[in-house]
Amino acid sequence: MLASILKNASLLATAIAVSGLLGEWVLRSLTLFPIHGEDNRVFDEKLGYRTSPRIDGVDLNGFRNARSLEKRSIVAIGDSHTYGYNVGANDSWPRKLETALGHPVYNMGVGGYGILQYYELFQMSLESNPEHVIIALYPWNDFHQNYCKTLQMPYWQRQSKELALDTTACDGESLPEAPGDPPEPPKDFGLLLKNSAFASAFDHLISEPLRDSFGVGRFKTGRRSKRLEVKPYSRPYWPSAVANGLLLLERVRSEADSRGIELTLVLIPSRVRTVRGYLRTQNVPVKELDDLSVAEDRIFRDLKAFFERVKIPYVDLTNPVVTGFARSEKAAKVFYPSLNDHPLEEGYAIYAETIARFLGDRHNGEPGPAKPHQ
Repeated sequence: MLASILKNASLLATAIAVSGLLGEWVLRSLTLFPIHGEDNRVFDEKLGYRTSPRIDGVDLNGFRNARSLEKRSIVAIGDSHTYGYNVGANDSWPRKLETALGHPVYNMGVGGYGILQYYELFQMSLESNPEHVIIALYPWNDFHQNYCKTLQMPYWQRQSKELALDTTACDGESLPEAPGDPPEPPKDFGLLLKNSAFASAFDHLISEPLRDSFGVGRFKTGRRSKRLEVKPYSRPYWPSAVANGLLLLERVRSEADSRGIELTLVLIPSRVRTVRGYLRTQNVPVKELDDLSVAEDRIFRDLKAFFERVKIPYVDLTNPVVTGFARSEKAAKVFYPSLNDHPLEEGYAIYAETIARFLGDRHNGEPGPAKPHQ
């Protein structure tokens, strides 16, 4: 009797395992799950990786465009905020900006990219002789994510010498696997989400929509988030990364000027900065947000001072995004999905509307460098 039960249990377990493996294979073969898997990236000796063209809406260059354009009026450079994480291609800010301006905008945003990749993307964009290049900075992680990992690539070891970049701060720095721009879930489930098509599909198609429909993504005062414990500005190589980043941006500005290309920098606030700005309007103190925002306030302030010194027109999206977040809170809507620092459609629409308004003011104003738009 016992032997028969054990035999049946063993057969059942084997059938479940085989079915699971078969299902995993089918999902991997016919879908993009797991979303953040390495199969969705292709190696690039200069950028580290590009998005795989096998993903719907990604062109042969590895960027999120319906087609590869030889002539690009406007080029948008950035990370997953420019790619349009959380939304379809038509709801990304470059696509909405294209609609608003009536000029083609080529999206060169890829999740996990940072200041080093932005410099290289600018060099690549010159091949299409653009009229305007927009670089969207996300200071929360653009100066640390994959920074040392990228610097230690053979190509960047050579580039660092040629560009006179200081790389000593990354000497001996441990190099974890590139995390990608979207924040990772808690560690106990993170590896499963990254490596299992089943788990990834369940999270994206069932779990995440349920969390958002119940308002889990909305910030609640008094609830401490594990995400708030991450302090990117405390990285030991942070000051060196910022210094190198400013050096590269100054080179970009000089080359853009020499070629007659308009250049605009965009500052995208983090979720922490946005929520803190909103809570200030409500007179609600949250110490952990204040502690984190001090460093982000400093980098925003330093970047603006730098842009003004070297005469790079820029637009800070903080106030418009805080206003949009407040509208969502009032309407009990989710602005940022749970465990996610990227907005939904409304947030990207605000990005595009603010940039379009800034560019309109810039072109209709007096000749010369545009004044910073707050």
